[in-house]
Amino acid sequence: MKHLNKKASRLLEEVDILLHKGENTIPLSITKEYLEIINEVTNFINEEERNIISKKVEAILSERINLIKDKNTHIKQNKNAKVIAHLISLSSIKQENYTIDLAPLRNRATDVPLLSGFANDYKFNYEGYTTFHTYSGSYVQIFRNGYLEVVDTKFFNEDHKQFYVTRFETSLIENITKYIHLFSSLGLEGPFLLNIVILGAKDFSIVLNFDQFLDTYPNEKEKISLPQILIEDYQKPLASTLKPAFDVLWNTFGIYGSINYINGERTPKK
Repeated sequence: MKHLNKKASRLLEEVDILLHKGENTIPLSITKEYLEIINEVTNFINEEERNIISKKVEAILSERINLIKDKNTHIKQNKNAKVIAHLISLSSIKQENYTIDLAPLRNRATDVPLLSGFANDYKFNYEGYTTFHTYSGSYVQIFRNGYLEVVDTKFFNEDHKQFYVTRFETSLIENITKYIHLFSSLGLEGPFLLNIVILGAKDFSIVLNFDQFLDTYPNEKEKISLPQILIEDYQKPLASTLKPAFDVLWNTFGIYGSINYINGERTPKK
């Protein structure tokens, strides 16, 4: 930033000299250089803001995922294999002490489904508002400072070490869309960052239909971190936006990418 200050000071001195000489116009070269400085300053400010937001987001994700790993959440976790998803409003995160009014959710539990389906209970709590399924330990937690956390265990068969990956994809597309619309109704603006982690599924295999002849391999990782997805245009279908994350998930099980897409279009296998 120092070099920009020096360049701006030099230009101001040149302009001041011209004005004292009685010049009525500023040379194009000086105007062009001035605009370049403005552009550099703007980019610098935007980069600084992005760094601040990134640090805040990483702090949130680190804290929450560690709490879930330690089974230290408001809903008791009885199972090891689970999907964790965080949907974060970046416009709210960059504001200090931002809060949203969650009171309108008091009669809208059906608008906050679990990732795998409907919850059987809901309540307000210290962090905000939650819907949950007590037996499975699955829940959705909405935090009043602008983000949502999903933990779901229903995409796994722990006895047979199986992961229902196509069902997971479909549920994620449908319900992340619902969560974004819910946020919008509460006045929460995008863009939104989606972070997905799968824990406790080491040695699990994915479930394929009997007519899908593909070489698959058990997952070798205790923690699968999928590529973060930035959702800017949340009016369009999410299927294409989420494809890069799904491809990495299928890669983890030895497959070239999600088989539920053909030429980039989602065509889920039954």
